[in-house]
Amino acid sequence: MQQGQRGWPKLMLRLPPDIKIWIEDQAAKHATSQNSEIIRSIRERMERAKPTTGESLQATAPAVGPNDTALQGGPEIHG
Repeated sequence: MQQGQRGWPKLMLRLPPDIKIWIEDQAAKHATSQNSEIIRSIRERMERAKPTTGESLQATAPAVGPNDTALQGGPEIHG
């Protein structure tokens, strides 16, 4: 598996056109990368699905906010 700029694994992802357009729109709206928007969406889903024990799934992963520009050089999204 290829590694990204931060040493994180890269993932090639195929998206339906409507989701790709939505991600592009969200990235423009929040002045961030498409990669950051995908991560933000997944993190939000992870929070909704977190265990009822009160433990956060993010406890083992770094937080990524909508203005995190560190991921600009992250995995490319091909669509």
